[in-house]
Amino acid sequence: MSSGPDPFSRRRRAGLTVKRPRQGADRPSNGATTPATNGTRGTTGTMLGPRPGSNGGGNGHRPGLPPRNGRGPGGIPPRRRRAGLYRHGRRLPRHPRVLRGVIIAAVVFVALCATGAGIVFAGYNIYKAQLPDAATIAADEPALDSYVFDNTGRFIYVFHDSGIRHDHVALANVSRWVKLATIDVEDRHFYSEGSWDLPRLASVAINDFTHHAQQGASTITEQLAKISFLGASAPRSLDYKIKEIVLGNEIGSTFSKDQVLEMYLNRIFYGNHAEGIGTAAELFFHTDASKLDLAQSSMLAGLPQSPTQYNPLDHDASTTVNPAAKDRQHDVLRAMVANGDITDAQARAAFAEPLTFHTWQEAEPTVAPDFLAYLQDWLSSHFGDAYIKPGGWRIYTTLDPVKQTLAEQTVQHEIDTNGDRFNMYGAALVSIDPRTGEVLDMVGSGDPANHHFGDTNLATSLVSPGSTIKLFTYTAAIASGKFTMTTPILDAPTKFKQPNGVIYAPNDYDRRWHGTCALKACLGNSFNVPAVKVEVATGIPYITNLEIAAGLHSLENPDNRPDASQYAATLGGLH
Repeated sequence: MSSGPDPFSRRRRAGLTVKRPRQGADRPSNGATTPATNGTRGTTGTMLGPRPGSNGGGNGHRPGLPPRNGRGPGGIPPRRRRAGLYRHGRRLPRHPRVLRGVIIAAVVFVALCATGAGIVFAGYNIYKAQLPDAATIAADEPALDSYVFDNTGRFIYVFHDSGIRHDHVALANVSRWVKLATIDVEDRHFYSEGSWDLPRLASVAINDFTHHAQQGASTITEQLAKISFLGASAPRSLDYKIKEIVLGNEIGSTFSKDQVLEMYLNRIFYGNHAEGIGTAAELFFHTDASKLDLAQSSMLAGLPQSPTQYNPLDHDASTTVNPAAKDRQHDVLRAMVANGDITDAQARAAFAEPLTFHTWQEAEPTVAPDFLAYLQDWLSSHFGDAYIKPGGWRIYTTLDPVKQTLAEQTVQHEIDTNGDRFNMYGAALVSIDPRTGEVLDMVGSGDPANHHFGDTNLATSLVSPGSTIKLFTYTAAIASGKFTMTTPILDAPTKFKQPNGVIYAPNDYDRRWHGTCALKACLGNSFNVPAVKVEVATGIPYITNLEIAAGLHSLENPDNRPDASQYAATLGGLH
């Protein structure tokens, strides 16, 4: 009967070197060989030496020395160690080959990473070279409003550039609700992450490449970069997105988060001619940015995404606010709840709070329009457009509000009383302090609606001076020594022959003659014939020189200067 497979055959299949026992050696009763305990030839076992070509035992087991405690290298019994080198009859790869493959893969990976990093770095610098540095962006503050005050210090007007109102407000003076609402709805990771949002950016890139609908992925820092340099209307393309990211990264690495947020809140457009949160608070709610409550803040924070679509003032007569603006406010409040900045109860209360909105025109006074037009012309002639670019001026004027009101009432009264009688539908009045030259009031047109003179500032326009010029004629006459205030002058029909032979025969305004009158009476009653007589006797060139010295600089122009026989000059007959 067979006792089973030959144990030597099994060992050979396992890759072990075996030798049959010598003749006569003792065998165990079960017929199995007994392995030697020290790896050398024993009297009752086999010889399990090192595998041919292995140069000894390895792992510290030198050839010819017995393994420790009868075990092979590493304490593993030789038979088990040898068998472990194989699985299912196949030899496992050697460790040096595996290690070599790992090293090669690592080197290739590092090389690829280095190459990729180099490409990214080079591309970053190429885009960076096309953009201004962060310091330039920070200094590029939008044009600031310039405020005008009367001689009592009361605000009366504001000059601004291109119809856009803008005033800077420090972050410390902005309501905490504005800051929370803005961050929660625009960039909830603003204080915890860098200047870009990789998940949102990846989404945008995928959509661009697959031609899907484009979406916004800009952080607050990137939005600041966009509105400061690229412009709010920049194309939504991958190229511009990269520029936005690069410039945003430069801004984020140069300025603190608070500085970035302050610049953003002062430059974002809210609609209603308001650029910046300070101006938005003033124009929409007639309040300071520091006093905005949760309802007002959540409304304003939602507007920059689309100032036209969400304009709360754009509504029909059946509502008091644009429904789209309320929907956007709801989104802002939900974002604030989701981020744990307010409770549901606070959100509901803010959404239900009624808000009163104002147009930008309501925030601008309309006092002394002719004086302000004169002031603007004066500023432009002396300072160019510096008062609106960069602006930020505080302009204190000599306008007296009491005298200005009186002047407006006086002009209107004269037009209402004598307009039809004298065919007078426009009038002007200016009061000047003769000691200082300060303009105290100015009315350039009594009736702005009048289609003849309503839009003309008669106080500053080059129009005929009329009989007011007689004052200079009589002043020059007295200065010449030829006349005094009591010199008698005959007011009677008189003809003056001009060099070309034409006869000039003036009349008085009332078509009457008043006989002999003292010079002061002729001046006080504005008689025409006595004025021409005094003018001829004094000399027109002499009078003109005095007028120019007194400040009538328009007469310096040769086209405006009267010639020596232009007798109507003293009656206002100037070019």
